[in-house]
Amino acid sequence: MIKKILCMLLGLCLIAVPIEVRAGERVIYSFEQLTENSGRVTLSFYDSKNTDNIQITGYSVINKNQVKVSYVTGINATRNDNTIKIINPIIEFPLKIFLEEGQNTRIKITDLPKDTALRDHILHLYDRGVINGYPDGSFKPNNNITRQEVTTLITLAANYAYDENAVTTFSDVPTKYWATKFIVTLSKKGILVGTGSNKFEPKKNITIGEIITIIDKTFDINLDAKQAFEVPVKSHWSNTFYTSLMEKGLILRTDAYVMPYNPTKLATRDISRTRKSSHN
Repeated sequence: MIKKILCMLLGLCLIAVPIEVRAGERVIYSFEQLTENSGRVTLSFYDSKNTDNIQITGYSVINKNQVKVSYVTGINATRNDNTIKIINPIIEFPLKIFLEEGQNTRIKITDLPKDTALRDHILHLYDRGVINGYPDGSFKPNNNITRQEVTTLITLAANYAYDENAVTTFSDVPTKYWATKFIVTLSKKGILVGTGSNKFEPKKNITIGEIITIIDKTFDINLDAKQAFEVPVKSHWSNTFYTSLMEKGLILRTDAYVMPYNPTKLATRDISRTRKSSHN
């Protein structure tokens, strides 16, 4: 769930104008602004006779006016998937697109979900360096995700500046620890706070309710979806954040923790365990 939402986030208003640019005499892109909050990038070969596949593997925001789109071609592309929708709250138009051809990341992760959409959500964040796999080449998508892992993911996905020498005030978070700088960043912003008694419990598994709250606090999302939703039957501190994201269209009625809303369900490293689909 978290990866789908993080891949859906944009910024200012401009008339939609398609743009086409040559890239290294080989691949060109066209860009079309769809709304004030979204645009679409489509890649194609400069040589129209080239029938090889082009597969976009993700994008990353360089700054508010520059975005890098990553892609693979030929035998590295498992299918022709040459279009991607860019949504991010910090970017502004006009937008300059940089193209980067790389190796297919699918060969680096051995156990991605079968659902192609779920795979692409993971690979998008993998290409950006926001998430990674395990030393044995696995991703372990069904594993629960911890509080410290989420602080890392959110900090990197939101492009927050962080202090490599950050000092923590939590008694259970060592100063020289890989996640300390991310924990301090989010705790100072009030996005993910301690659990009481001066503890953070970095290795504790995180719940759907906590994930939803963190995302709504972090990102300025304006998709204007206004989808119909029902107020959760059971009272829970995360209900306000849940209704906020559902109203914006980032949470769907088909999600497994919805109808009824189950905020105490543990979140996993991918979304296949939290979404109702034929692949579960």
